[in-house]
Amino acid sequence: MTTSTRAATPARARSPLLAMIRNEARLLLREPALVAWAVLVPLVADVALALVPATREPSPDLGGWSFSQLYLPVLVLFTASLLAVQGMPTVVAQYRADGVLKRLRTTPVSPAVLLGAVLVSLGAVALVVGAVLVAVPTVLGNPPPETSSP
Repeated sequence: MTTSTRAATPARARSPLLAMIRNEARLLLREPALVAWAVLVPLVADVALALVPATREPSPDLGGWSFSQLYLPVLVLFTASLLAVQGMPTVVAQYRADGVLKRLRTTPVSPAVLLGAVLVSLGAVALVVGAVLVAVPTVLGNPPPETSSP
């Protein structure tokens, strides 16, 4: 009787940060309330500003820009700040309440890795939402004004 043995293959070396980012992204998709709040409010405001005719007209007082075009950076920064100010503390507080931080102390993973993973996942959401906020007015017929080089 012969037995076949496989050669042991080394485990795929993974970075703890990449594993935590993957986990945080999965958890973020399971609890979409924060993301929905941070995405829907600016998106609704962006669509409303792009569709109201009075906000679409370029104004000489605003340097040839319309109010909706001028307000777009405010919406992008609002999204990023909402995710940072409301998202980061909420996630960390929930981890503390659930005992995740105590269990994390027993592993070789640093708490900085957890914070980095939360930061990267919320930052990725902010970047995607920012890109959508910039694209929506263009799709609705209110593109950014042409800039001329000096």
